[in-house]
This record gives sequence, structure tokens and C-alpha cells, in this order.
Amino acid sequence: GSQSSGIPVEQSGCSPLWDG
Repeated sequence: GSQSSGIPVEQSGCSPLWDG
């Protein structure tokens, strides 16, 4: 998803992406 305060549900690139 996007880097945002929420639940980590996906990882891509060099940073963990957050969707929430």
C-alpha cells in the first residue's frame, strides 16, 4: 500500500510499505 500509520501488510523496494 503506502507508507502510513496502520497495519504492515506489504513489503516492496527497500522500505516496508504500510496500508491503513
